[in-house]
Amino acid sequence: MEWQKYLARLRYYDRMCGNLPTVHQKIAQVQAVVKAYSRHEIPQEVPKLSFSAHYLELHMTKHPELFELVSCLNDLRQVLIENFGIWHVFSRAWLASFKQQLKPGKTLVVMCGNAALAANLSNVITLIGKRKITRSRTRGVMSNEPMPW
Repeated sequence: MEWQKYLARLRYYDRMCGNLPTVHQKIAQVQAVVKAYSRHEIPQEVPKLSFSAHYLELHMTKHPELFELVSCLNDLRQVLIENFGIWHVFSRAWLASFKQQLKPGKTLVVMCGNAALAANLSNVITLIGKRKITRSRTRGVMSNEPMPW
């Protein structure tokens, strides 16, 4: 699914369930993730996509569309893969923690895809695969060729 259509679906669910602050906040956070990656930026945070069983039980009578929303939220990773080549979804906080774990000196990043992570590290040597992977659009996966950040 194209990321703009995904955002449109999220806006639909926000209109349907927007009077529920938890739902509105979660939708806004997911929208922020998609928009950040669309600008080649690392999102501030990556939200938890699920709702507790108690929360769903509490609101499902007035908002049965919550179950569809859960499915929509779970499509986030696939949308990021298909549109931006992002397979590992991470936040700025995760990136900062990861940087602290690296030893001083050069870092080798192998099979780095679009190099979203490597582009945010210093002293990096990247090896981006040259093989083009083509999958049928009818199966929902677009052609995947590295487009380095």
